[in-house]
Amino acid sequence: MNDHLCIPAAKRGTFVLMADIQDFQQYVQIQCEKERRETIRHMAAGTANIILNPLTVIKGTPQLLEKV
Repeated sequence: MNDHLCIPAAKRGTFVLMADIQDFQQYVQIQCEKERRETIRHMAAGTANIILNPLTVIKGTPQLLEKV
């Protein structure tokens, strides 16, 4: 009889899992930081667009008036 196949009755149905999740937690933290930075970049780009569009119109209007 193989000892590694013999499971005592008291141990049946018991499963123990031990894992170091520090690497996973670090991965999740890095992904959250990346997502946060990406969100900030999108917000900055949107804000810049909101500011630059009217400035372009203001800058372009006198040039059009000079041509008329």
